[in-house]
Amino acid sequence: MIAMERFPGEPDGFGLFGRVATLRNDWTEAGRRWGLARERFPQDPGIMAGEREYLIRAASAVPKEHPVPSLSQVMLPSGLCAGDRPAAAPAIDAAMRPTGRER
Repeated sequence: MIAMERFPGEPDGFGLFGRVATLRNDWTEAGRRWGLARERFPQDPGIMAGEREYLIRAASAVPKEHPVPSLSQVMLPSGLCAGDRPAAAPAIDAAMRPTGRER
């Protein structure tokens, strides 16, 4: 938090702030922190990559009895997914669906 206060125009402090919550598997806090980072630096590649990692890790950590929202239901910043997000979302959703061959 100190880096964000001392250097508010630098995305690295915001990225580290989000990454700490992601590495702690604190999905609610990580979502809040990455949302703050994305609002402040919507086109920063490091912020987009960090938020993408958070989304992937959070989705894979959800127990099977709790449904994971479809990517078409999640608002993603421009450029987070390659290509046109609305067109790509169904294919990504299909790829993330359980196949029965999970560990």
